[in-house]
Amino acid sequence: MEFFLPQNLATELIPYDPTLKKLARARKPESKSTKPKFPLGQPYDIIPPNAIKTSLVQDAVDNINSNPVRDRYHEFRRIVGVLDEAKSITTAILYHYESCWYAAWLPPAGQEGEYVYGYSYAYKNTDTVRTTVPYDVKNSVEDCFTVKYGRSEFITYSAYVTKESIIDGNSRSNWSIPSISWNKGENIRRTCDNFVKALKTTVPTWDQGRHQGVFQRLLDSKWAVLLDVERVIDKELACTWKPSVDALFKIIDNSVHFPSNYSFHTYRNFAKIRHIIDKPFFRKWIQNKCEQCIERFADAENKLREHVQRPWEDISYFLESICYVNNIWPNCPIDYYQTHADILAGFYNRSGTTESARNWLQTNMPVSSFFQILTKHMEDSGDTLSRRYFLDWKDTVSMIGTVLASGKILETPKRWRITEFHDHVQAEAWKIQRTNQDLPQDLFPKPVKVQANEQTWTFIQPHDLHQLAAWGQAVRNCVGNASHYADDVKKKKHFIVLAMVDNKPLFTIQLEVNNGMMSVKQIKGVANQSLSDSEKDAYTAAFGTALNKRNEELVLNPA
Repeated sequence: MEFFLPQNLATELIPYDPTLKKLARARKPESKSTKPKFPLGQPYDIIPPNAIKTSLVQDAVDNINSNPVRDRYHEFRRIVGVLDEAKSITTAILYHYESCWYAAWLPPAGQEGEYVYGYSYAYKNTDTVRTTVPYDVKNSVEDCFTVKYGRSEFITYSAYVTKESIIDGNSRSNWSIPSISWNKGENIRRTCDNFVKALKTTVPTWDQGRHQGVFQRLLDSKWAVLLDVERVIDKELACTWKPSVDALFKIIDNSVHFPSNYSFHTYRNFAKIRHIIDKPFFRKWIQNKCEQCIERFADAENKLREHVQRPWEDISYFLESICYVNNIWPNCPIDYYQTHADILAGFYNRSGTTESARNWLQTNMPVSSFFQILTKHMEDSGDTLSRRYFLDWKDTVSMIGTVLASGKILETPKRWRITEFHDHVQAEAWKIQRTNQDLPQDLFPKPVKVQANEQTWTFIQPHDLHQLAAWGQAVRNCVGNASHYADDVKKKKHFIVLAMVDNKPLFTIQLEVNNGMMSVKQIKGVANQSLSDSEKDAYTAAFGTALNKRNEELVLNPA
């Protein structure tokens, strides 16, 4: 059943009628009130006209006013180069973010030497907007001006950044809004990056390191900044200071009068060896390194900041190494330092040495042996970091302190070679750090010797933790130090069997038993080396013989 509504009643009931309601909306006349055409304002002079024409800036401002938040940016680009080498670069940027307009530009042709870049910002002078713009922008309010654009009053700021002002500390990224988000600010970030690429072509730069800003090379025109000595020289000398042997000695001499804090700690230590390094050889060596810094900085082809700094670092490492050796062996002949200068410059050891460890080394280890160990390490280590930090030596000295602190007497090793020395001290330290415990010997209660391939094989189950540690030292693997191996032996989860061939410790075997079958979980040679096929065959034959021999013992002497 249907009823046709009269027109007036139908009109009255439009809110209930989805079809007529939709038609009514379509016929509804637009409101006479319109949105403002420039809701963000019109700072048409935010970029100077000699850098970008005002008409182009006005077009960009109009466009930004009509765009959604993520797209409120504009790049001004120009073509540089000719033919195949021509490319487009971003010479100026303009964007609006968090109620504020930002702009940055490169100098126009003919003014490149007057400044590096310019930047401006502008925001409405209202209480609401002032709470929105970043603190760094509001913080400059005393240097700002108020300008009217249409009916709105804006606070504006503009600056020209010169090389001199950058060197004096104005090295901030003034073209980029502070704390811009990764979401709505993504396009603006990319725009700023494009501006930076163009900016880099106008100033000397280093190949970008992780922590280096665009202007780091300009800042580094001050040697005090480049070599990080600003904190240890007089401020008035910071602009003129230059690396030299005399400049270094002046820092060293002055450091003894400064407070004992981190900034001066290194140079205060160097004062303790002044009687050593104030000799012609060392002064000449230091001066040569300083001149290397200067030559590398002057090389226009060099793009690596670290390459310039490295000779100065060599000086620091060299003197620190002399401090280290002198602290342990104060009577070390000076010619040892001279002969091994380059080796000491490559050695880095700032770790502390306990008094007991220092006294033990001084009493038991000839300084000549230390230099032999260090020289051999430097010759054998190809990796720069491995060479410089020499962790085996650092660990050995640390463990000497551990052993002596326990009241134990530490015997000298048979040979002053770092591997033997390290393993010798490690075994003693391990015994102190872990209480000795017996281990089960169900497989081989006594060592079993067998002949195979004209070799004498001896298989042993370690009787306690300390024997296992001694074995780990002998074959240079972690079986004696990794507690889980011994713990699982005690829980009878697996066996650890040690194998000697012709009385030489060679193989470490981990064995498991399941369903009456014994299997090798892993087997390693000296220094965790894998076995060759021939070694595997020889082991298989020898171990099988040892198991048969053990089985015969059980037949003759049942439990």
